[in-house]
Amino acid sequence: MHVAYEEVMTTNAKSVRRPTPNLPVKDAYGRLDFKVDVNCNLEELRARCRDEANRVDELAKQVEQVAERLVRYGNHNGQRQAFTHALWMYRVTREFGPDVAKSFGDAYEMRAMGPVGERLMNLFNNGVGRVMAKDATNHGLSDINLILNSLQEGALQTWADPSYALIPSDKTTVGARKYHGFL
Repeated sequence: MHVAYEEVMTTNAKSVRRPTPNLPVKDAYGRLDFKVDVNCNLEELRARCRDEANRVDELAKQVEQVAERLVRYGNHNGQRQAFTHALWMYRVTREFGPDVAKSFGDAYEMRAMGPVGERLMNLFNNGVGRVMAKDATNHGLSDINLILNSLQEGALQTWADPSYALIPSDKTTVGARKYHGFL
């Protein structure tokens, strides 16, 4: 049995919307409910949530191994990366709930210093994993098959939109917020 991505999205109060190309970065982050200055310091989060942090790391390693076996292409910005992010967040959400999963997923993305388009892609796929994990109709299904089906149906983002560019490294604040050299 399989629940289509569209059904998953409509059974939840808040869906995950993929940012459109050339949207201002602030707006794209807003669509994914990503707040650069809130709970994004991975080291602080790991110190506050030691037990969860260790288990989240374990889950990440397990998911990487599954992804290496099952998804051949796109270790960086492709199918494997999309699958990995969605499955990781699915499992973290099922074990600790969506708030803990979002905190760790966002913190990991904040630490990554890649292009904004890559971060948006990863945040989107993280969100898909969390939404699918919250849907009770998915709870009896294989998480691996569920995420693989989503990948095959095109529900995961498998490429980073290059239209999102980094801001100059000397511009690290917007208003009172500090953005670590990028938005």
